[in-house]
Amino acid sequence: MGHTPTTARGRATRKRILDAAADLIQRRGVAAVTLDDVERAAGAGRSQLYHYFDDRDDLIRSVVHSTVDTVLAAQEPLLLKVDSLAGIDRWFDAIVANGTRQDAVGGCAIGSLASQLSGRDDLARQAFVDAFARWEAPLIAGLQRMQALTEL
Repeated sequence: MGHTPTTARGRATRKRILDAAADLIQRRGVAAVTLDDVERAAGAGRSQLYHYFDDRDDLIRSVVHSTVDTVLAAQEPLLLKVDSLAGIDRWFDAIVANGTRQDAVGGCAIGSLASQLSGRDDLARQAFVDAFARWEAPLIAGLQRMQALTEL
């Protein structure tokens, strides 16, 4: 993997590149995004890109990890409260509201990336396996609590 920045400026540059790549991929798809596109969108040079990421695949995998972390962090407070039918409704409502805010463009960020990458990159596929396990765990725990309380 590329260089992990130790300074605030380095972390900001890496994040700017990563955010630009994630935005382009969300809008265009993985196959349609080049390193030149990312450089232009991030206002970064090729040397900066290769300083923080080994290659295009490393950048794409970093986008996967960042996207998973962002999606799960946004849903975590609601996922931890999926222990009743009302909790499930709140979680579903939040997912629908998010899709509405995006005008349903791009669909599920994790699902979209998984469909584009899981067949071509073993490391990306493993990231999705891990992501879905992280997503699934609080749902299983909540459903088990509902079952124990005879709500299910």
